[in-house]
Amino acid sequence: MVSERGRGNITPAVNVNKAELRGKINTGEAAKALLDNVTLNKALTNMENNAINALKSTKISESDLRESLYLTLKVVDSFKKELATFINIGATANHKLENNE
Repeated sequence: MVSERGRGNITPAVNVNKAELRGKINTGEAAKALLDNVTLNKALTNMENNAINALKSTKISESDLRESLYLTLKVVDSFKKELATFINIGATANHKLENNE
């Protein structure tokens, strides 16, 4: 389907692109809301602190436990980074949408 010139119609490809950009913007906004959520941040901080404290108190023979605690720290960090990525993608999508309208 091709747009009719002069009638303000938008081709389906442009609609899909705008819808995709809006979806990325919405995801970015939701990710920001999560990162701004006090309760979620408290839970993540508690997870980090508990893992660090447990890591510090492991015995030399508890290498499996240390590995598990290390993975907990990595998962929390990866989660935060993934949310930050969604925020950045949403901001980029917002910029593209604003410049194309």
